[in-house]
Amino acid sequence: MKKMIVTSMVMLMVFAGVSNAAVLRVDFNGYNSEDVPFDNVAATATTLPGLLGTGTFWNGLEVSYATPNTISAVYPGPALLLEDGVTDSQVSIALSGFDLADFFESDNLVYRDYLLDVGDQGTPVEGTITISGLVAGNSYNLAGYGSNGDAGYGAIWMANGNGPLDLRTPPANGGANEGVIPDVLADSSGVITIQLTSPGSIIIANGFELEGTFVPEPMTIGLLSLGGLALLRRRR
Repeated sequence: MKKMIVTSMVMLMVFAGVSNAAVLRVDFNGYNSEDVPFDNVAATATTLPGLLGTGTFWNGLEVSYATPNTISAVYPGPALLLEDGVTDSQVSIALSGFDLADFFESDNLVYRDYLLDVGDQGTPVEGTITISGLVAGNSYNLAGYGSNGDAGYGAIWMANGNGPLDLRTPPANGGANEGVIPDVLADSSGVITIQLTSPGSIIIANGFELEGTFVPEPMTIGLLSLGGLALLRRRR
């Protein structure tokens, strides 16, 4: 009987540590050149299917033209939610190396607005998206989205040494605006760092999806702990 109790408690601890695989979707919602939050309403209504998972829920991260590395709002927020639109992913995102955020007219709400880095003609450019709060050592599939129309601007994506995913050539010219980097391992701190580069002078990032195991909400852990206590009482 004691062995059964110990086994049950171990299982509860395992389930309390992680949740089932899910998808986190992030759409960068850029202000326009006049610093007007053009996409505020649309950010809450983006329900396009992605490359990963089966849901259509996206988080909108608002960034301004003048301060593209500062996330000023999260829609619907306040936390970054998983694909069910309810569960807190416990993930945070930091941006660096981007010069502008902007938009262009498009019916696709993911591609319509973006982060942008512009350098001198022919000078390599780089932007970084840091995803923290993941399960250390776990494997994640990463989908990248990069396009501002037919111009062919995108980026070469790398994630913790995995890749490359080249999104610089539009589909009309045989390339792609989106793609997947599989099996990206979160580092020992639970971080995945996405590096976007181009040997040219412009990079574009519209959004991303991350599929894998996320840390559950504290409430979930609490409920599992209560279940363990109830089991112990029953066994007595």
